[in-house]
Amino acid sequence: MTPESVPLETISPEPCSWVEIECITHHIFEEAVSDIMIGSGVWGTWSEQNPSGFVIHGYYQEIIEKSSPVEKMSLLLNNIPAPPGTFQLTVKPYEERDWLIEWKKYYKPVRISANLLIVPSWDKNESDTGTIVRINPGKAFGTGGHPTTRLCLRELEEVISGWEGPPPSLLDVGCGSAILSIAAVKLGVADCVAVDNDRTALENAEENIILNGLSLPLRSEIPVGKKFDILVSNILAETHCQLKDTFHECLHRNGIMILSGILDDCADEVIRAFEGISLKMEQMRREGEWVCLRFRKTS
Repeated sequence: MTPESVPLETISPEPCSWVEIECITHHIFEEAVSDIMIGSGVWGTWSEQNPSGFVIHGYYQEIIEKSSPVEKMSLLLNNIPAPPGTFQLTVKPYEERDWLIEWKKYYKPVRISANLLIVPSWDKNESDTGTIVRINPGKAFGTGGHPTTRLCLRELEEVISGWEGPPPSLLDVGCGSAILSIAAVKLGVADCVAVDNDRTALENAEENIILNGLSLPLRSEIPVGKKFDILVSNILAETHCQLKDTFHECLHRNGIMILSGILDDCADEVIRAFEGISLKMEQMRREGEWVCLRFRKTS
């Protein structure tokens, strides 16, 4: 169903340095709306469940005018197939704040498993043990707070810890903040390449890689002619299917592919697409309405 125009309530402010955008929607649209906000020029987002519903907050530094990110955001939200009224936007002036302080309110350490912990860059708790991945929240997806990222991390940990033979190589497609690549290297991957076609994501990825004391290659395109033992991708189900032949070519025989960012009702479509090109599904993980699929290349 094509939605009606997104309701947009603009509170005209005096010139100010920061503007806040709020989008009230269903939580299943969190990733899509956050990506649209960031792609429209928003500096950062965070989400909460409050009495109004599920709310995604975004901020940009600009006077509200015709060319503001809100216009672009409204058009992109209208392209999401959803019932009318699914996305309710409000815009209002917002006093300039110390963003590190703001992030500290909403971004806390995320325990992925008994061994794996995602920690914000400013957290200096020396009592943390195990495999620790430090992330500086930026304009790229992947802080450990979303189910799709947690599912990928748990699957990666299981695959890497059970790997037999020399340490595996890994390709991370749509790396965002590079959280999956960083975790994979710390868990034992020897050769890792992270790919994203968004310049802002690559900048945030580089920052996080350095923050964790690592050095690994970042690419804007999937490398041609290079094969990997593991491929991980946390993007949209539709994009997975569009890239299925490329993914197949990137994997060694018996290689493992981990796909996330898939809503439960899209899983069968993805499974059919990949099993049709000699990738056998071995495992499905669920968290809420999201699934993560593990495949093995059979030929």
